[in-house]
Amino acid sequence: FQTSYGWCRRRQIIDLDKALTECGINPAVLRLENPPPLEITTYVIGGQVEGGLYALECLVFDDQKNVICEFDTAQIEVAVTHWVQIRKILKEFKGKVPRYVQWTDAGKDKVYWAGYFGTCMTGAAVHLLL
Repeated sequence: FQTSYGWCRRRQIIDLDKALTECGINPAVLRLENPPPLEITTYVIGGQVEGGLYALECLVFDDQKNVICEFDTAQIEVAVTHWVQIRKILKEFKGKVPRYVQWTDAGKDKVYWAGYFGTCMTGAAVHLLL
């Protein structure tokens, strides 16, 4: 995903019950007394000119769509020289069952060049650590 001079965002909501069922895993594993943690990862690199800006927010919701865990990088600078992995383990679910994950990330270049010279993102993933 290549961004431009203005903030470019992408968002996805993952239904964990549906995703686990599609992978042949019983979603009851989420309803254990201590549900397994979730690992979120992605890779980012700055724009082609002078680096870029990036932000990631992941929200975990219960069945009632109440936020039970969250992670927010805030706005960070990323260099043009190498890919950077963003990784976080989410495991504090306030005694609730995780059901949905909302992934929202965004990027842009730092110098407002016209065209697609902003932050690049790839490899976004949410893993259940069994």
